[in-house]
Amino acid sequence: MIRNLKRHRAFLVFCTTILLSAVIITSVLTGMSMPPAASLSESWASYNGGEPVAAVRIGDFDGLASLTYANYTAGEYVLPASKTLPKGELVELTSHVPSPGKGTYQFVISHVDADAENAKARFREVKEKYLGLDGNLHLTVYIPTVFAACVVYLDNTIVDMAGSLSDYNFIDYNENYTGKMEKHDSGTKGIYIDVTLYGRRVEGIGHGVEEGHTVTIHFESAGHLLSGMRGTPYVGTEREVRGFVGGNLSLATAGAVVAGIALGIFVFLCLLKRTLSFLPQLGTMAGVFLTCLSRILLWGSTTYPYLLSAAGMLGLSFIIFAPTIVMRVRIKKFPVWAILAAIGGVNIALHVVMAVVPPAAFAALHIYRIVISIFLSASVLAVTGYSAFKERCGALDVVLPVLAAEASVVIPFIPLWTLTTYTMPVIYFFYLILIVTIAVFFKEFVTAERTSQYLTNNLHDEVARRTADLRAVIEERDKILRYISHDMRKPIVSVEHYISELGAAERDPVRKRTFETVQNKIDSVDKSLVELQKYAKLNFSPEEARANDIAPILRSVYDALSPDCEANNVLLHLQTSENIVYCRKNTLVAVLNNLIFNALEHAECENIYLASTRSRKRCRITVSDDGKGLTSDDSDIFAPYETKGQVGGNLGLGLYICRDLVHGMGGELSYSRKNGRTIFCIILPPA
Repeated sequence: MIRNLKRHRAFLVFCTTILLSAVIITSVLTGMSMPPAASLSESWASYNGGEPVAAVRIGDFDGLASLTYANYTAGEYVLPASKTLPKGELVELTSHVPSPGKGTYQFVISHVDADAENAKARFREVKEKYLGLDGNLHLTVYIPTVFAACVVYLDNTIVDMAGSLSDYNFIDYNENYTGKMEKHDSGTKGIYIDVTLYGRRVEGIGHGVEEGHTVTIHFESAGHLLSGMRGTPYVGTEREVRGFVGGNLSLATAGAVVAGIALGIFVFLCLLKRTLSFLPQLGTMAGVFLTCLSRILLWGSTTYPYLLSAAGMLGLSFIIFAPTIVMRVRIKKFPVWAILAAIGGVNIALHVVMAVVPPAAFAALHIYRIVISIFLSASVLAVTGYSAFKERCGALDVVLPVLAAEASVVIPFIPLWTLTTYTMPVIYFFYLILIVTIAVFFKEFVTAERTSQYLTNNLHDEVARRTADLRAVIEERDKILRYISHDMRKPIVSVEHYISELGAAERDPVRKRTFETVQNKIDSVDKSLVELQKYAKLNFSPEEARANDIAPILRSVYDALSPDCEANNVLLHLQTSENIVYCRKNTLVAVLNNLIFNALEHAECENIYLASTRSRKRCRITVSDDGKGLTSDDSDIFAPYETKGQVGGNLGLGLYICRDLVHGMGGELSYSRKNGRTIFCIILPPA
């Protein structure tokens, strides 16, 4: 039993997470911690011919309440008034999408109804709660973000404004404020209004429109983009309203700060480790950060409401997109995760576009958004459950995909017009996603660090094993070189002897030249084998690189080769100084001998110069001559089987082998032609 539980631990965590998510979703959809909606006052319908009016009475709600209804007039600015009924169509703000352009919202905050049976009792209750120092009742109304510019009136008085309305003359709508706004400039902010009601006695109150205060909002969108109020107004005491809005703002700020710090740290770690393994977690944290940050700025004052709205929608799409690439599941080699990631990418584009389209397109895209979100949610849950059941993931790995998949279902069904004023339940959901994301990231990062530490601890053993393998390969190569240069040279020498005897006995001039050509070719092969033999001998030599003084080495080379140079009418010059370098002495002597003999054989020179100089970081040994040099068409004189000798010469392995030997000592061999001199330069590390 215990073994089975351990085996299917990930699947049990998957099922448990789904159940807990369902509880959270239920709390979100039922509006936990959300202010209750204030009911419309029925008594106001009698003043409007029986038609309902967006009016709420102070005695009909207890504590903080949301105003979910307003009278809406499209395409015109209604004249604010305190003694008339609101105009326009009664709409529900949580589902209403205003037409683009300009329009008006109106709603009424009314006194206790004096004709009600419990009027005196209700009046005493509200008086105790809302009474101010001046003896009157004071309520605070919070107007959320209005896209994308607005002017707010309380009765006939302007109380606040955001942005600028095009061709708006204030004198047309009130007597106390003059001036004119010429063009539209987007700007939004949350607006607080203090509403004062008569509070000295109950007699004479609540009879008609004179006992209510009308809030009028003139608003205008930017072109054909979405407009209107994004959320519902809240009403209550100043402490209740500001506490609720401030609490949401604090939660969003804390979420943005935590997500931003975590995102910055994790991006730095990913760059430090040069890995893209944590992109899903980074995408989720970026989504939470963008969502919270856009809400903070939209609750405050901004001149870029549409951009922030698009950023918030982009954040939501990141949260939904991330789980599609967490579980890279293939079913019969079919990349299911790639299909889901592609659909998630479409969903990202859809969310961003929705923030900057006309209302008709917005409504159509919202339907597609719901369909895609449900499909992604179901697919992610199915893939995650499959991976958990098949034991293809860890227990913690399933939590984030489940939460994000549930979010992809919850968020589309939250009233669209409240997307800029997310309240506590949704922010709590984001916090949960953020905490799980950080936990998953740390788990994956710690696992990667442990693996890296394991590899580091075993690095020396691995290097030792690979070094032993490499030495075995080198030893095998040396054996082959010695075999080729020594054992194969014996039959070549014999063939050369027989060809020489046959050529000496031949009297036909044509056949004699043929024998000479064959003998030259055999001689060339023999010389190449001799050079290979020298290389194999030097390479096989147990001599190790050590600190050597260059001056004695160059002096010994000069003493040994000076007679040969004089015999060929060439002067060998020596210029050296004290230079201590790391090298193999015998190998260096062989390289210098080869370079000097090459000059004697091919350069047609009169002088050969052997010299050494030293800088702080390197020692430089040069073998130069004043001969004819090499032709301009030499692409790589160090390439094997390249020679500038006459036909019949060797196959040009000398310079190739010399460079290889110098490389083996940690140095470099290069060629240049300057000031009429051919220069071969050996660079060796100084001791």
